[in-house]
Parts: sequence; C-alpha cells; structure tokens
Amino acid sequence: MSWDSYVQTYLVDTKCVTQGAIIGMDGNRWAGFGISPAEGKSLVAAFSNPSQLQSSGIVVKALGDKKFIFQQVMDTPPTLYLKRGNEGLCVAKTTQCLVIGYYDSKIQPPQASTAVGKLGDYFREIGY
Repeated sequence: MSWDSYVQTYLVDTKCVTQGAIIGMDGNRWAGFGISPAEGKSLVAAFSNPSQLQSSGIVVKALGDKKFIFQQVMDTPPTLYLKRGNEGLCVAKTTQCLVIGYYDSKIQPPQASTAVGKLGDYFREIGY
C-alpha cells in the first residue's frame, strides 16, 4: 500500500479528518496535504521541546495560511494537539514518521484523534 493510500483510506475516507498527511522525522512530506518541510520540522521538534509552538503556534500554508495554537503534547502514545477555533490538528508520532490529521468545524476533535491514533498505532506496531 502506498503512503497516499494510507492517508486516503485510514484518515480521509473515515470522515474523521478533513485532510491528512504523513511526514518523515526530517519534516519532509511522504503523502497527503502539502505541509512544508519547515512546518514539518516544527511539528517534529514539538514532541521533545514544545516551547516554540507554545509561544507562537504554527501557520500551515497548505491549509490556507491558518494559524494553529498549541493545546497539549502527550507522551503515551506520543500525540500533539493544536487548535484554531473549531478546527484543529492531531499529530501522532511513530518511530519514523508523524501522522497528521486536520479536522474542520464539522468534525469533533475526539473523532480526529481516534483516526490519527489508530494509524499511528498501526505504524508503531509494524516498526514505522
């Protein structure tokens, strides 16, 4: 299965996220919406040092230059939450990548968290 297929089948087709992406730990996009390497690196860094996102949030150009504010980072399983009004990002960290789900105002945050978390769990189980 291709990386794009994972994003489509296990994130977007669930209707629990509006858009999804998978990026490597270097910040580069493997699949999904066009998150930039700099934006990706900021998300990767937030898992070990969230201070930058806590102070200034992150603007994601591929989502219409929307600014998301840091909400929390959890250790087990490693998950990052960012919010913008009724929209948000849920990010699951695996060994080799981040699974990112963007949800709009029509989707509840726990729905997005569940979809992103399941794909993140699967990747961790198979060594990704």
